[in-house]
Amino acid sequence: MFAAGLSLCGRGVPQNPKTYFASVEKVLGELVHSTPGKDTFIDKAKSGKVSGAAACYTEKPATCKSCLQHTKARLERCKGSTSGGNFNEVCNMEFWRTGDN
Repeated sequence: MFAAGLSLCGRGVPQNPKTYFASVEKVLGELVHSTPGKDTFIDKAKSGKVSGAAACYTEKPATCKSCLQHTKARLERCKGSTSGGNFNEVCNMEFWRTGDN
């Protein structure tokens, strides 16, 4: 199970960015590579078994995949601007502005 509070569109600064990034990458990987119809992370998110972490998900898997790949690209930029265990404020605003959860 994924860490409580893990959310692609969450707010706030993670306590441990290095661990957090690894967790987010795992979630993104499972979402992007999920196969519709299987008991994958994306299906669990759609059914409500997993909340928050799949804020990008729509009824159209292709749209979701595109969204998540874009999110991952933003995550990579964020990782590049992380120093001393703290988020760069610009990165923080860019990455978290997409949702309420």
